[in-house]
Amino acid sequence: MAVRLIAVVSGIAAVAGVAAIWSGLTVMLRSPCAWMAVIAALDAALLLRLASFPKCHERGWFAVAITAATVLAAGFLYATAHIGLMLGMRPSESVWKMSVGLAQLFVNANTGWVEYAWVAAALAIAWRSSR
Repeated sequence: MAVRLIAVVSGIAAVAGVAAIWSGLTVMLRSPCAWMAVIAALDAALLLRLASFPKCHERGWFAVAITAATVLAAGFLYATAHIGLMLGMRPSESVWKMSVGLAQLFVNANTGWVEYAWVAAALAIAWRSSR
């Protein structure tokens, strides 16, 4: 029970940290940087190993969930930062003023098959590398 609690808490921290780095890169490079999904997957697998999570299918699902949550959080931050910059706001201001629906619309309009392929590869890497 304690191992799962440690994995959940550290997973939340990993999602926040990697999503922040990912969104910072998207602002600097003016690109979705979908390749960061693979970094998030490897980070999730390493995190669960360091948390001494038992080697089983559950660890694979935890890694996939952490990776998916990171992709969603980074997508929201990416969208709000870019929309905010277009409106003359700083990214730190725009996060609190944008709705999830507007962020989803922006991500859908600016995401192609290459970004989806990176995310699919990242989910597979998260599953495989954590087991």
